[in-house]
Amino acid sequence: MDEIERKNLTRLQVAYQHVFSGDDGVMVLSDILSQLGYFSNMPERIDPQRIAIANTILSRMNVYDASSVYDYVRSIASQARPVIPMLKEDYHVDDV
Repeated sequence: MDEIERKNLTRLQVAYQHVFSGDDGVMVLSDILSQLGYFSNMPERIDPQRIAIANTILSRMNVYDASSVYDYVRSIASQARPVIPMLKEDYHVDDV
């Protein structure tokens, strides 16, 4: 890879990080990864070509390995807001 390609890749990585770092970007990236089957645990629904696309997107964000994906997803999850009252922190199984 020559210097120009490296510089362009770096600019592209910065752009990906900029686009997907805000609240809306995190929501969109999570949806894209989900639609690509990245979080699927059902082997019959996993399409290697879609997973390759998801991996390309993540690599552009400098997420290259499972621990990075875990950290990234954990950061997404920590920003999640309850959608329905049942999901609030004050909800307990005993309250049902």
